[in-house]
Amino acid sequence: MKPVWLTVFIMHYKRNIHKKSTFVISLLLPVLVVLLGFISGKISTPSYRVGILSNDQTNKSNTLLSVCNNLEGISAALTGSETLQSDIRTGNFTAIVEFRPDGSYLLHSVRNKEVINRIEILVDASLNMDTATVSFDLDNIKVSPVSKILAFLLTFLMITSTLSATLFLKDKISGTFLRYLYSSGHTFSYLLGNMLYNFLITYLQFFLGITLAKLLIPNLGISYNLLLLLGIWLSGLAASFATWIASLFKNDMYANQSSSGIVLLFSLTGGTFISYQQMPDLLQHISIVSPIRWFLESVTNVEQGASGLFNNYSLLILTIFIVLFLFLAITCTNYNKKSFT
Repeated sequence: MKPVWLTVFIMHYKRNIHKKSTFVISLLLPVLVVLLGFISGKISTPSYRVGILSNDQTNKSNTLLSVCNNLEGISAALTGSETLQSDIRTGNFTAIVEFRPDGSYLLHSVRNKEVINRIEILVDASLNMDTATVSFDLDNIKVSPVSKILAFLLTFLMITSTLSATLFLKDKISGTFLRYLYSSGHTFSYLLGNMLYNFLITYLQFFLGITLAKLLIPNLGISYNLLLLLGIWLSGLAASFATWIASLFKNDMYANQSSSGIVLLFSLTGGTFISYQQMPDLLQHISIVSPIRWFLESVTNVEQGASGLFNNYSLLILTIFIVLFLFLAITCTNYNKKSFT
């Protein structure tokens, strides 16, 4: 007799494979996500935007303006004293450099200390025409192309995984889940089969997406084999999260809407669009609970060669997230199963 988890895995596969067109489209959707991530990387705005308020007679403001606007990842523009406060509050500029008549400068910014320190380094290096230092510092805070693509993929797959996981909801409504529960006596066995099926579909989507990314950007900064290994954690995270969401609801519409909302928050605070180091201190603290942040941090560690793949503490934290989501799914299912009896 086959174990329950394997039976559930096969059952889900047969149910979806009959809808061949839908199945194929779902596998190819990540290709579109990679294309969007690739285009986003090409047209992304600079990491830093510096305003220059000039009162000096030493021409340093023109030097800063020229150097900054000739570097990738930073832009500069002249501004006036009358809009100084509003430009800072609205975030029109990362910082405003106010030059005094003697050539010294004041730095105005509401960003955290790390960003302010970086701006000071950029200004000093630019005034000294030390473009190598400026470029190096920018490379440390920009979201790399591979990180951006993987962040888009993870965000997308965490949402679409919920669509596959809602097969669990249909089984609860039809009574199929209870029959499996009575035969095995364990919620874990059924949920494991559901999650493994979801993991397989998610990994196939990831494989197609990252293969296209490698073709578009041959020098991604991470070897293809390492990317495929990172995909194991990405797929496990998406599948376990989706299983947990499916365990909370009786209606697939509510499950999909909740999944999209939660993942969007994870994405905004996790560094999908801007590096979390550039976020205000409060958002940096909030980002600790975003698994997307830790996935991107693990990608950065691998990209920089700071540690081996299996000595990467960020991947350990991701593994904890995966186990936590599965534990929550089991707990919530056991708590709610009376409503399906």
